[in-house]
Amino acid sequence: MAASLCALRGTRQLVIRTRLRASPASISLRKAAPSPVLATRRYLNTATQAPPASRRAVYTSSVADHGDPHPRDLFQPLDTFPRRHIGPSPEAAQEMLAALDPPVATLDEFVKQVLPADILSKKDLTVTPPSADINLPRSSVHGGLGETDMLKLLETYRKQIDISGKSYLGTGYYPTIVPPVILRNILENPAWYTSYTPYQPEISQGRLESLLNFQTLTADLTGLPFANASVLDEATAAAEAMTMSLATLPMAKQKKPGKAYVVSHLCHPQTIAVMQSRAEGFGINLVVGDIMANDFELVKKQGDNLHWCSRAIPRYRGWCVRFPGSERQHPRRWWHLQRCYRSPRIDPPQGSR
Repeated sequence: MAASLCALRGTRQLVIRTRLRASPASISLRKAAPSPVLATRRYLNTATQAPPASRRAVYTSSVADHGDPHPRDLFQPLDTFPRRHIGPSPEAAQEMLAALDPPVATLDEFVKQVLPADILSKKDLTVTPPSADINLPRSSVHGGLGETDMLKLLETYRKQIDISGKSYLGTGYYPTIVPPVILRNILENPAWYTSYTPYQPEISQGRLESLLNFQTLTADLTGLPFANASVLDEATAAAEAMTMSLATLPMAKQKKPGKAYVVSHLCHPQTIAVMQSRAEGFGINLVVGDIMANDFELVKKQGDNLHWCSRAIPRYRGWCVRFPGSERQHPRRWWHLQRCYRSPRIDPPQGSR
């Protein structure tokens, strides 16, 4: 009896459910209510969708100006100087120029209004694109190249040079093998790029230590009684040598007008340029020319006004040639600009420093 009652109750429930499913009200209700799967999908899509936002170029620092959403130089090299420089965008620069009184159209016009005409350079600063047969992405800034592309271009030029033996071409810049562990620790150690003291920001504690190690290593390898190192590059070191040689003269000769300093034209261009700038401030007549021509005629022509000479090994064109006979002219008035890595191979002339 209980079993039949349960069976009857189950049959009635099945009939009721069937009637509900087949009724028009249930059909319309099922059409209006979405299935659980669709409801879950709609919820997930709504939750993951970001709110609509306006597009703005990444290089634009202005919040009000959205910039060009598709900049033309988006795929240009990123290691060019203008793109690495942190500063106002071109749009912001134009806005600042327009706010001036009187307003100007370009930065060049603004510079002409600020700088006096007698010190304004007349040189054309436009960089011409290099002529190369290799595929290099050109920068959009005056035809210049980025650092990576320039290294590729220089590598193609280097392969075109047919030389036999060792060459010192490079205008004073030469490749050096440095172990990666040294590069990593120097670049990542703040002691190498933070100032030693606030009053001496041009040198760090790590660099002072490296100079001491370099001097010790140089003295051990070359067998020299002493070695010296400084934070100066070759051009600045040559200018310091010129002023130091001036300090060795008597005070009367230091104040004497017309004092001459002879420099070989085979020194590096940047070395000569820095020496010219320094010589102007000290009242030194810097004479640049071929020192060895006609048995050192240029040196002899200076007479008593000569107080020192400078020469370089290797020379600007990569030669390692001695200066024979230079010691006989002024045996103690020669500065010898020589690279440390080749000092053990070539003995400096007598009387040079």
